[in-house]
Amino acid sequence: MGCDIHMQVEYRTKIDGTMQWCDGNLYEVDKFRDYYPDDPKPVRIYLANEERNYALFGLLAGVRNYDIKPIASPRGFPDDASKSIIQEYNYWGSDAHSASWLTLAELINAARTHPDLLNDLVAELHTYFHRVFPNPAPLITQNELRIVFWFDN
Repeated sequence: MGCDIHMQVEYRTKIDGTMQWCDGNLYEVDKFRDYYPDDPKPVRIYLANEERNYALFGLLAGVRNYDIKPIASPRGFPDDASKSIIQEYNYWGSDAHSASWLTLAELINAARTHPDLLNDLVAELHTYFHRVFPNPAPLITQNELRIVFWFDN
């Protein structure tokens, strides 16, 4: 049985005076949902790195590859995750395992020693970030963008 990753993007910003994590995923209307033409439902645009790559899984969380030291041991699903990402995680129920999160700053740092595994992900997150925030506020830093992820098999 194979193992798959589910990556979600979040950014942290101040809402009503408190810092909160928000859904940073990009969504588009599924043009191929012709079976529900009156209900155009936006679907998440997946990151290119959400394909099965056991070397990357090992680096992110020690999953399915034990030759690579993970950036960090799985931290669990973050208590402060955004509502929509909590709902997506809960949808997977007991099938979800090894949940964790990493900031863009942590990924950039790890890419120095593992460019073959992380450069594409880091570049994609930079592109993602600038699509979500075409004119980002100066307070948004690499520590305020993160991926939240888990695996299923």
